[in-house]
Amino acid sequence: MSKKALYITVAVVTIIAVGALIVTQVIIPQSHYKNGTAYLMRKKWNEAINEFEKSGNSNDATAGIYYAKGQLKLIDHNWEGAFSDFSNAGNYLDAPTQKLVARYSEGEEKLQLGEYENAISAFEQAVGYSDAQDKITEAKYQRAIALLESGEIRKAKLAFMQIYQYSDSFERIREIDNLYQGRIGANVVTTFGVKDDGTVLTAGNGSSAGRWSNVAIIKPFGDTGACAIMKDGTVAICGAGNEYGQSEVSEWNDIIDIASSEEHTVGLKKDGTVVAIGNNAFGQCEVNNWKEIVSIYVTWKQTIGLKKDGTLLFAGDDWNETFAKASEWTDIVSIAHGGDYIAGLKKNGTVVIAGRESANDHGQFDVDSWTDIISVSVCGFNTVGIKSDGTVVAAGEYYGNIDSWFDFIYAKATVDGTVGVNVDGLVFITGGWGYNDYHQSDVNDWKDIVAIRIGGFNVVGLRSDGVVLSGGSNANGRCEVDGWKLWD
Repeated sequence: MSKKALYITVAVVTIIAVGALIVTQVIIPQSHYKNGTAYLMRKKWNEAINEFEKSGNSNDATAGIYYAKGQLKLIDHNWEGAFSDFSNAGNYLDAPTQKLVARYSEGEEKLQLGEYENAISAFEQAVGYSDAQDKITEAKYQRAIALLESGEIRKAKLAFMQIYQYSDSFERIREIDNLYQGRIGANVVTTFGVKDDGTVLTAGNGSSAGRWSNVAIIKPFGDTGACAIMKDGTVAICGAGNEYGQSEVSEWNDIIDIASSEEHTVGLKKDGTVVAIGNNAFGQCEVNNWKEIVSIYVTWKQTIGLKKDGTLLFAGDDWNETFAKASEWTDIVSIAHGGDYIAGLKKNGTVVIAGRESANDHGQFDVDSWTDIISVSVCGFNTVGIKSDGTVVAAGEYYGNIDSWFDFIYAKATVDGTVGVNVDGLVFITGGWGYNDYHQSDVNDWKDIVAIRIGGFNVVGLRSDGVVLSGGSNANGRCEVDGWKLWD
């Protein structure tokens, strides 16, 4: 063979070899890759995987395999596997979105199964997809309902607090408060407990409330008074005297809330109207035309009604135009009053205050920066609020060190301190009350507390098993509650 022929032969063989290489290494793989992509578009996941595997080990083919495997795992409800595969697929097609779909789908399944913590975790990782953020709140709400139904009252309250603006969470919080708070009470000289059978236990200054029966809720007031709502909606009152006829309530019925100032008594009926009797020197009993009231509050000279629409009505002394300012408030869900000022909790979790300027001598009004508040309490020198995350804030003086208070479900301002209960049912006392002059701070061994009341330098606690505890000043024997058990 001549050199020329040899060169031609080598050239032809080389061309054929290169062509074969191109066919086997480029054209065929590209064909398989295109087929794989086409199968992906048709959601033929197994076929797509087969074609991608035949196309070689290119980055795109590998990503396509992970993508198709992720889709198969979605079908099998293998959420963790799907999330991992879509993560390995990187930015291939909509793999980043499919990662969120995997977590979102997992969240929906866990929510249906009642695995609320896992559902919340999954939805949190799916934020940015569909309504995942709303689903987080829904799962938290369902968790709170489950805790309530299982009897874990304190945990349920904290769970509702965290989503207080969702659905009926705020109403649920109030229902939990009312569940136990009306079962115990204390005024300056007497401690009260309401048993399941409606009878009343008393310790201290021999209150005639001990003769009552069929009691649902007891609400002590002032130095010696107590009023009660019976299970049939009638009411009773004792310890307030009757100089102004303030105890003439035997004809009242359909009452769902009651309050007394010692000189006048006010009742809220289930139809939203209000009745009042007693001293009307300042017009504090002029409530006959009130409608759509959901809560009532009284002081010595005033009656305050919270309407369903979040506005306030006032009867009585004007507190030097305090009422005029507060009457402009809107979206109020509860109020607290004490001394010469009132605080209003708004639906959005902020707090507004109205009162005599002299009542702000310790900075009690400095609440403008407060947010996410679910409960507010005032007393003399202090304004105290609980935030939705269970931390506690305060304005004023003598409220004590509350910086380390976390996961609290109850906090009450006292004249010179703060009393609180955390989610574990432990009681904490700080500020002036923490000086323990009357051993009122000797509550370190109290556990599993579901309700607490403050009396005259004594603290009354109710355990979840119905046992009543009391500590502090035992004047008149008001702390002698050993053996009290309100239910079996």
